[in-house]
Amino acid sequence: FGRECIIFRNYETALLQNKNIVDDFSEILSIKLENSNLWRNEGLSTEAISLLFHLNMVCPRIPTNKLLLSARNECARFFENEFPGKFRLPFDILEDHIDNADIEWLSKNSGIKFETKIPQLNQKNLTSDYSDYLKKFSITTHDKLKNYINSKYENEKNFKFDTYGYVSHIYFNFFHKEIVKSEQNTEFSASRYLELNPDVKAAGADPYRHYLLHGIREGRKT
Repeated sequence: FGRECIIFRNYETALLQNKNIVDDFSEILSIKLENSNLWRNEGLSTEAISLLFHLNMVCPRIPTNKLLLSARNECARFFENEFPGKFRLPFDILEDHIDNADIEWLSKNSGIKFETKIPQLNQKNLTSDYSDYLKKFSITTHDKLKNYINSKYENEKNFKFDTYGYVSHIYFNFFHKEIVKSEQNTEFSASRYLELNPDVKAAGADPYRHYLLHGIREGRKT
C-alpha cells in the first residue's frame, strides 16, 4: 500500500465518465459492466438509513425465504421514497475519530489542503456512537410511520409500538403483499397470534416482529 496505489479524483458529476460514478469507477479499474445503465449511485437520507438500521434488527439482511427477501427489498424502497434527502452525521460523533496523521498524509500526497480542528485522536467506540444516533427518530418520522400504519391496520390501532414495532408493521405489510401475489393468501391478526401463542403474549413481545423473526421459522400458528 502506498501513494502509487491511490488515484485521487475530484468528485464532480460533470467530470465523471458518462456523468456516472459507477461507469467512472469501472473505467479506472478497466472493468466492463453489462447494462451499466441499470446501476446507480444511491444516496439515502438520515431517516431512511435509520429505518434500514431498524429493519436489519427486525429481519436478516439476506433472508432465506424468498417472500421475505422480496418484502425486505420493497420495504427498503419504501423508506427511500418516503424519506428523501441526504445523510448527515453530526460532527461531534466523527470528530474524535479523525486521525491527524491521515489528514497530513492526504494533504501531502493529494495536493489538497485538508483541515481539521481536532487536536488529537481520542479513541472512542464509533460503532456505538453511530448505532445510538441511528436508533433515534425525529417526531416527524415517528408520526409519518404511525399514520402509515394506522391507514393499513384500521382494526389494530390500540396496539402500542416502539420504533421496531413500527418498522415490523411496515415490513409485514409488504410481506403480506408478497404472500398474496404468490397465491398463499392468509390473513394475519396480531390479537389472534397472541391468543394462539400464549408464551409470546406472556413475554409482551410485539406479535408482528416475533412472527417475522421467529414465528415463520418455528411454524407458529396464525
